[in-house]
Amino acid sequence: MNTDTAHIVDQLVGQAMELIEENGNSGFIRQARKAATQQFRHIGFPEAGSEDWKYTNVQPWLKRTAVKEVLVTPPVTRRTCSEQLDTAVRIVTKNGKLDKGSSSAVLPAGLHVSTFTDAVLSDNEQFKAHFGTLTSQVEHFSVANASLFEEGLFVYVEPYMESDIPIHIIHKVTQSVPGFVHPRQLIIAGGKTNVNIVETFEREDGTAYTFINSMSELIVGKQAIVKHYLINTCNADVASVYNLEVQTAEDSQYHNFNFMFSGNPFIRNNIHVVMDGGNTHTKLSGLYISGEDQLVDNHTCVEHKVADCRSDEKYKGILHGSSAAVFNGKIIVHPGAQRTTAYQQNNNLIMDDMATVYTKPELQIFADDVQCTHGVTVGEFDQHALFYLQSRGIPEENCLEILMQAFAFDIIDHISHKSIKKHVAQLFITFLKLLGKHNKTK
Repeated sequence: MNTDTAHIVDQLVGQAMELIEENGNSGFIRQARKAATQQFRHIGFPEAGSEDWKYTNVQPWLKRTAVKEVLVTPPVTRRTCSEQLDTAVRIVTKNGKLDKGSSSAVLPAGLHVSTFTDAVLSDNEQFKAHFGTLTSQVEHFSVANASLFEEGLFVYVEPYMESDIPIHIIHKVTQSVPGFVHPRQLIIAGGKTNVNIVETFEREDGTAYTFINSMSELIVGKQAIVKHYLINTCNADVASVYNLEVQTAEDSQYHNFNFMFSGNPFIRNNIHVVMDGGNTHTKLSGLYISGEDQLVDNHTCVEHKVADCRSDEKYKGILHGSSAAVFNGKIIVHPGAQRTTAYQQNNNLIMDDMATVYTKPELQIFADDVQCTHGVTVGEFDQHALFYLQSRGIPEENCLEILMQAFAFDIIDHISHKSIKKHVAQLFITFLKLLGKHNKTK
């Protein structure tokens, strides 16, 4: 292990040990934390060049957490990214802890929100049955989070609850000194629910450099329909790793939208969906825009464990400047998962010669009655389309903007909720305009 990284791991293990000894820890959580801390001490953080991190060197972002002085960098882009949805149930966390004062005071019937501590004190059966069951024991940052989260967010949607009002979880970072934040949450959608869950990630102005290491577990019950939106709008001086573990039950539908309209220099998403019940449908839709020296890394894995399931995945990226993007999408069809249908596509649009894309779709198939396909494209604008628009008197800058919108909007168009769709479309257009203005001033 790198010497500097080993020193950081030692410090974090020390912090985890202090959390284990705190009186506020329940025995239930303490045991899980102990096991995770022992594993974290063993595996630490990923080394540069390891298979899952071969294109992403996380070491510099880890080392910056050890810098003592306050580091505040002006945002690369300024935009109205913190605007909230017109109508939504607000659940606000600050530096990983539930902020009840900023959250909605009244919740709709069937929705329960609490801290992990309160869930344990109330002897919540759902929490005790599912907490930690999906947490990876081999993913470095997942194990680190399980060791170091201070308080968690528990969201439980009762069976049969149907609501058109989105559940909006707003993760805010407000640290005054450089360091880590480890948000942790468990979301359970009971059987036959139909809900929209939106997570946004934001950094308040004046906040020091922060490494956000998030971990979410999401249980999708039988015949449930869950649409889950991840919207990263943090501005500069944030490194972000987000681990999402999802388990879907029979006859359920899960659709994950992952939008990265962010000025922060490093984003890594690990999204893992296990289809554990028959006749389930999983969709993963992603849209990322990168600029300057930004690195956006998306690793996804969909496991078909039983027969008669379907998964669809499409990720699209627009790269500016000397930015880089990584896409590693994996589909695993287990033995016995017959009549599987799986589709995966990654399309990238290169705006500058210095931009780089590393894309690696993977299929691991251990059944013989399947339909599985994947594809990748990396390229520039269609010059004929650009010429056509310019021939109609449209300035080149506007032509590029129109073509980028056309490239991206088949992702946004799949959002069925009108308010969320409008919100995401506005963020996307605003980001494009401000990124264009920033490129002009370079």
